[in-house]
This record gives sequence, C-alpha cells and structure tokens, in this order.
Amino acid sequence: MITIEEYLKGQTLPEQYEEIAKELLKRLNNFRLEYGKPMVVTSGYRNTEHNKRVGGAVNSKHCSAMACDFLDNDADIKTFIMNDPDVLVRCELHMEHPAHTVGWCHLDMYSRTSRIFIP
Repeated sequence: MITIEEYLKGQTLPEQYEEIAKELLKRLNNFRLEYGKPMVVTSGYRNTEHNKRVGGAVNSKHCSAMACDFLDNDADIKTFIMNDPDVLVRCELHMEHPAHTVGWCHLDMYSRTSRIFIP
C-alpha cells in the first residue's frame, strides 16, 4: 500500500489538497493491487519551491497533489501498462509516455483525452 507519508516525501500538504491527495492515493493503490508488485515513490506532492529545485514543469500536476512518480529502472511498470492499457481506465489514471520518463513512471489523475500522454 502506498501511504501518505511515502507520497509526501517530507513535504507539508496544504489543506486545500488533502481530498485530492486522498483520491490520488486511492487510485494509485488500486493500480498497485492490479500491478501486484511493490512500487517505490520517487516524487509525490511538491510545493512550488521544491518543484523549481527539481526542475519540474511550471504547471506540474505534482504541485496540485494530482501526480506521483515511481522508480521504474527496468520499465516493468510501464511494460505492464503498455501490455494492458485499460488498467489506466480501470484505475482512473494517466501515464506520461514512456519515451519521456526513462527510469521512472509518472502516473496522474489529471483529465486528458489520452490515457498515455506526451508532455
């Protein structure tokens, strides 16, 4: 189970994002159950200062508690998704295209027309 502590990585979550983070964690944990393997959070919620320090996108969904990155050096998570893209529909998630996330997997719940998106 992915916990709020793992997701926050030491960041303080503003009250306005508490419900959003709970919903994201519910969806991520549903995905985790389908994936069936441990997942290591590398980046969860980021305040704007932290996001700038790590070189995050200006409009990063991490800053609104809608995104999470996972260690994926062997591309196992992305391969799992590419072999069954409907898992994103079932879990109500979107994945940044694997070509743009070498070494990690970005999942978020920001609504787009495509479940696998190019940033």
